[in-house]
Amino acid sequence: MHAPGFVLPAYVERAHDQKLREVLRTAAEGAEAVLVVVRGSSCTGKTRAAYEAVRHVGGLDGWDLIFPRTASSALEVMGVRALVPRTVLWLDDAHQLLSGSEGEALAAGLLSRLAQPGPVIVVATLWDAAFTDLTAPPCEGAVAGADPHRHARALLTGATAIVRVPPVFGAQDLRALDSLDGDPALTAARRSSRDGKITQTLAAGLQLVDRYESAHEPPACYTRALITAAMDAYRLGWDAPLPDGFLRDAAPGYLTDEQRTAAGPRWFVSAIADARARVQRVAAALEPVARPGGMGAQRGVSRLADYLDAHGRAIREHATPPQSFWTAAADHAKEAGHLARLSREAEARGLCHDAERLAGLAARAGSSGAYAMLAEIRERAGDRHGAERLARLAADGGDPRCCAALAWMRERAGDRQDAERLARLAADAGDRHALRELAELRERTGDRHGAERLARLAADAGDRHALRELAELRERTGDRHGAERLARLAVGSGNTDALRSLTEMRERAGDHQDAERLARLAADVGDRAALRGLDRRRGRAGDR
Repeated sequence: MHAPGFVLPAYVERAHDQKLREVLRTAAEGAEAVLVVVRGSSCTGKTRAAYEAVRHVGGLDGWDLIFPRTASSALEVMGVRALVPRTVLWLDDAHQLLSGSEGEALAAGLLSRLAQPGPVIVVATLWDAAFTDLTAPPCEGAVAGADPHRHARALLTGATAIVRVPPVFGAQDLRALDSLDGDPALTAARRSSRDGKITQTLAAGLQLVDRYESAHEPPACYTRALITAAMDAYRLGWDAPLPDGFLRDAAPGYLTDEQRTAAGPRWFVSAIADARARVQRVAAALEPVARPGGMGAQRGVSRLADYLDAHGRAIREHATPPQSFWTAAADHAKEAGHLARLSREAEARGLCHDAERLAGLAARAGSSGAYAMLAEIRERAGDRHGAERLARLAADGGDPRCCAALAWMRERAGDRQDAERLARLAADAGDRHALRELAELRERTGDRHGAERLARLAADAGDRHALRELAELRERTGDRHGAERLARLAVGSGNTDALRSLTEMRERAGDHQDAERLARLAADVGDRAALRGLDRRRGRAGDR
């Protein structure tokens, strides 16, 4: 006899279904583009809830449905303007699309489309933890502009509706489930589920966890080692298909000496086959990965099952992977973003050598900020020598802002001499603003002599605006003599509009006589626009 094919189990409506369907019904009757977020834990039925809602809302009959599986394909949809009125764009597991290398571009595109007329409905399903991560503000003390999920946060927090799918069936839901007869899958799930976790059981999640937790002896322990390595990779930022070579090379560190000794020559072949075996013909610990844009599965890569991913994040939250993990990651990870995140996690665990190796690979793969990230971590930890060495590597790799960031950190810590030295390094590496920014910081803290000296150095390094901006700061604080002197210095360094800037400030302050005097001085050094601007201002004010 042939085993029957997969049959979708009957669906039990719950409170969140009613809310979701009402939101979609209202959107279908409106004229706007809306985003509906369906969030919940792993294997709680988010996708099924969205599917049933779209299928049962009568107002969506005849609408087009677009279902991209990757951020790239979603961006293609945006690029060809396929998101026309009366279209549903379904982003399943949207956290995977929004957190990858193209996630911010996709979020920005969606924000732009949602601001245009509809009716259009974007349905996005996300894990609760991923929703929290993507909507969290940047860490306090992060470098200016270091906000990796700015567009994703704006997109998700601005959603038209957020519907949360509860992790378990409540008492009323279970009674409704018991009233359904004739569905063997639901009957089995009801009988074997613990604490109302019906959908997780249906997804074979609990069985996968049980197999994992009980696999301590050979040969099962080799499968467990592969799965644990995958858990660590996913929770530490490698959110992409994992190569077989990585799993094979990482596994030994998760085994005891006795287990490694007992392994035969085909231990990996057997272990990977066991990890890919489906439980209840539904899910495997290591799932195949579809070919992008083609048929069949990619060879030599796997994806960790969602439920095991969530389980691994819970039970290994504070665990440090073995050395074999970091070595294998450096040998097999290719994407700059993955390498940079793994580097940060290694640094957080005090694995400086692995962190630097991964950061170097990330930099060579295109992540110019990898060394800078490590440099700041080292600086905060008090390792100034290590921080500066990494900052120089960042500058050599084309990121001079790292030295400037360290300069600010030293300045705030009171080490002005070292701050100035680092600002000079940043200027030498091509960041012409570093000395000017440090000068402005000194000016605001009352060190006018130091500020002026740094502004002169900035001007000597080619920053034409340093002396002019310092002059404007002096003008705002009432030091007109100092402002004018600095403006003259700025003119001498090649910034001919410095006197014009002071002219406008004096005019706005009502000192028309001094404004006219400065405008004439500006004209004397070749900036006749100052007098023309003053003429227009006086004309608009009625002083002909």
